[in-house]
Amino acid sequence: MVQIEYLELRRSGYEVYVGQYGTDGEVDFVAIKNGRVEYYRVAQTTLDDKVLERELAPMKKIRDNFPIF
Repeated sequence: MVQIEYLELRRSGYEVYVGQYGTDGEVDFVAIKNGRVEYYRVAQTTLDDKVLERELAPMKKIRDNFPIF
């Protein structure tokens, strides 16, 4: 699933980087296009509230005002 997202971002013209926030948080991709930075986290499902919180926790720590998708 992560590979599909990576390929789709590349196909759409983004520069794509694997992200890491500090030592305890992962951002699957940092994508840049036309000077705009976007952060992506990929999960098969987030129906369980605990899974959703775990997946979003690293994203919530990012404080640069770029959108989280």
